[in-house]
Amino acid sequence: MQTDMRYTLTNALPQPVTVALLQSGLWGDATVKTESQKSIRHSAEAAEWDVIVPANGKSEVTASFGTRF
Repeated sequence: MQTDMRYTLTNALPQPVTVALLQSGLWGDATVKTESQKSIRHSAEAAEWDVIVPANGKSEVTASFGTRF
């Protein structure tokens, strides 16, 4: 089974910010099939991205997770 996710982060500040985006609740057997930015797996149940969002702008992160069920 595959789940496709898209995360849109916006920033209304006049300077860029870095956002820690955390996707938790992944099953232990979940794998990241594709992603637009490299994630870090601190545990089997979560993926994290450090996303730079430009001043007065937005950034988008996409990821596809695969599981057996």
